Amino acid sequence: MNRALVIDDDVFQALFVRTILEKGGWQVDVAEDGRAGIARLRQDRYDLVIADIVTPDQKGIETIHMVRSQFPEVRIIAMSAGNGGGTDDDLHFARAFGADQTIRKPFTPAALLKRMESAMAPRCDFRVETGLPANGRGVPPS
Repeated sequence: MNRALVIDDDVFQALFVRTILEKGGWQVDVAEDGRAGIARLRQDRYDLVIADIVTPDQKGIETIHMVRSQFPEVRIIAMSAGNGGGTDDDLHFARAFGADQTIRKPFTPAALLKRMESAMAPRCDFRVETGLPANGRGVPPS
């Protein structure tokens, strides 16, 4: 069974996301902030993290960066309502810091499931698939 961790201090939003995932057959845990989320990730194995950008203890960008650097195999979806400090720029930064997908609140169950499908799709390392060196230019680095 796939396991997901929802990181959101909004109890109702966390319950909404949890319900969507559980109906899809996922086992879901909830953490109220980034620090609690990182602690859960250190204790258990998760396939997916859905993290709010704005949480009381630390910016969601920091949490996403920590998840990506410490748990690189975990897929990440960042979410933001755009109020209370969250902006479209935050969602762009979330992608830059490692989120596989982003979603703006409020969202429908179908929209979340679409982002999940995309986030959970097999990853392809272009360099491995094409045989290109790490610099991506088709020539060995000098």
